[in-house]
Order: sequence, then structure tokens, then C-alpha cells
Amino acid sequence: DMFIILIFVILINSFIGPNKYDEELKYLNEDYALKKIDFINYNSERVKIMHDVDKSNVVVNIITTTIMVISFVIVPFTNKGQTLGSKILKIRIKKENLTILDLLIRSIIVNGLGFMLFMFLILFLVNDDIYFVLVNFLAFCQLLVVIINVFMILYKEEHISLADVLTNSRIEEIR
Repeated sequence: DMFIILIFVILINSFIGPNKYDEELKYLNEDYALKKIDFINYNSERVKIMHDVDKSNVVVNIITTTIMVISFVIVPFTNKGQTLGSKILKIRIKKENLTILDLLIRSIIVNGLGFMLFMFLILFLVNDDIYFVLVNFLAFCQLLVVIINVFMILYKEEHISLADVLTNSRIEEIR
């Protein structure tokens, strides 16, 4: 499923064209490599540019988030707990009464939807430095969630993920 979403994002970006900040980053990297600027100035400028890049990509990120919500929340809700990818793999989310909230929680944990929503929330509310710190902290937290999920699936007796525990659901094979 994420591969399909990645294809959509690549197609959307190909229609939008190159980012106007690519040149700025290129020159900034060259200046730093040639020791024309020190690390503190390099990092300060890079943080500002990256914040501007995220601001300029809002439309793409909204489209991506919408596709993710449709793919991982709406489709499984209307399709007996299955996404397109889970249909191919012949698995589904099993729960007596699977709700939209269950699927949102799963998507926040498994697909990084929480990271994207938080990024939108703070994008225009905080300055460059605070944005950089918060986004990197949240990315680290998302990485921890992924690691926890992997260890839970591998080492927990029932082989269930954090999303399964929080939503009281399971992934089952369809025969």
C-alpha cells in the first residue's frame, strides 16, 4: 500500500516540477563544503530553507495525507478490514466492530499519519528553529514506535503490534 502511495506522490511531484529551494540548498552546501561559511551559519540557513520547503510542499502533503486516510482508514472500513495490499496478501484486520477510530489509531501508529498531522499543525505556528526541533523529535518518536512494533511482533507470544493492542484487533490470514 505504501508503495502505491509513493507512486502517487512521485506523479504529483512530477507535475509540480522542481522545488525553487533546490538551488538554494545546492549553493548553501557548496559554500559549506568550500568553507565559505561555518557550521553554525550553515545549519541556521539549512533549517530556514527546510522549513520553507515544507511550507511550499503543503499541497503535496495534504494530497498525500488524504490518500493515506482513504487507503488506510476509509478503504478498510468499507472493505471488511482490507486495503488493496492486504487483499493481495490475503490478510485483514480482524475485530468484532471495526470502527473509523480504530483505523485512525492504527494509521497514526503504523503509517506515520500522526507525524504528518502534527507537522501540519505546527508548520505555520512556530519559527524555523522550533519547527526543526519538534519535527525531528517527532520523527525520532515515530522511529521508536516502529522499533517497538517490530519487537512486539517478533517477540510477543501472540505476535501482535502496538496498534493491535491499542485497538484490540488482530491481523488474520484469509483462506
